[in-house]
Amino acid sequence: QRASLDEIEHARACFALASRYSGEPVGPGPVAIEGSLTAVDLADAAVSAVREGCVGETMAAALAAEQLSVTEDGEARSALARIVRDEEAHAELSWRFVRWAIEAGGEPVRAAVARAFSDHLTLERRETAIVTETVDVNAWHRHGRLTRAEIDRVTRAVRREVIAPCAQALLGLA
Repeated sequence: QRASLDEIEHARACFALASRYSGEPVGPGPVAIEGSLTAVDLADAAVSAVREGCVGETMAAALAAEQLSVTEDGEARSALARIVRDEEAHAELSWRFVRWAIEAGGEPVRAAVARAFSDHLTLERRETAIVTETVDVNAWHRHGRLTRAEIDRVTRAVRREVIAPCAQALLGLA
């Protein structure tokens, strides 16, 4: 529950930054919730935790930490410092939950989790175009923005140095 409240605060901080940069109020739009309340079993919950938490939150924490390392803007630094701290805690919670789920659910859950990690680690990431030729990268950095190459570098490192070895240890329950 605390993690979901953290995410609301992250959104508020980011909308405040976006409003400051755009000079006009920016806020959330409608959220599609169709299909979000379907019944799930333990394996489904563990797979979701792998995707959203073990991978998503771990990656978010690392990317926010990289953004924090380059930003000079006080408001952005404050928001990013909180986001880093919270995302690290959310990732840790996910890894602990998945470990518990494997122990509680046995081989069927372990196999589903192994497939989820394998899918993530072998998945070709779709490139999101970030045009940097016409921007002042130093200005981006001052405000916590990363280039596509920097995002790719962090993403590759986190997959190789954090997610893959942690998944391997988790699946072996070392």
